[in-house]
Amino acid sequence: MKRIKRFFSKLFTFLLFSLLILLLGILILDKLIMPLTVGSKRVVKVPNISNLNQEEAQMVLKGKGLRMVKGSHEFDDLVPEGFILQQDPSPGAEVKRGRGIRVTISKGSEEVLVPELRGFSLRQAEIILHRSHLMVGNISWKISGQIPKEVIIESNPSAKSPILRESLVDLVVSSGPQSETVSVPSFLGKSIEEAEELARASGIMVGNISYRADRSVLPETVIEQSLEMGEAVPRGARVDLVVSKVE
Repeated sequence: MKRIKRFFSKLFTFLLFSLLILLLGILILDKLIMPLTVGSKRVVKVPNISNLNQEEAQMVLKGKGLRMVKGSHEFDDLVPEGFILQQDPSPGAEVKRGRGIRVTISKGSEEVLVPELRGFSLRQAEIILHRSHLMVGNISWKISGQIPKEVIIESNPSAKSPILRESLVDLVVSSGPQSETVSVPSFLGKSIEEAEELARASGIMVGNISYRADRSVLPETVIEQSLEMGEAVPRGARVDLVVSKVE
């Protein structure tokens, strides 16, 4: 009888111990292992979608269980239109599946239309180009008995041509009748920029610019000119300049 009681007592203890082990295993599985397993499946690293077009970016994000959210559009000279410029969150960030990735999309290079410059004076053309976010390029003079002197004959690129902002626009300016001459001003002591501006205003053009060491004046100062001051020359004539430099 005692043996039977001892057997059932050991059996009960074994079953109770087994039950406790089972409950402990279920608790560990439920509270530790499952959250880690499920959590790892719900969190992904954000891929790099910069410089991809929108279709490619959507496919890459979809493959990671993420969404693309279109944000702003910005001009960019390097990234083509319709391609991704920036993304938020950044590549490598860990986010939950289903998260939206906000992107900035390139509008490509910003272009402007060349304004109509024919019939305007050179000074007016410079102002118009500046307001259009463009710059004056090469200025050439052309003899004309019909168009008044210092009035724009044509531009290159021509009016209404699309070009990038801050591009150069070359101008052809009337020098008036062929017999017209201008007086050469003095460029000595002026900077290159001042000399070029003075040349345009005087109806002549700056030709070759060479450099020579000269400590008596500031660097980038005109110290010689090929045409003598006061000399009468045809409008559009070229003057070569020698400019000081540091040894």
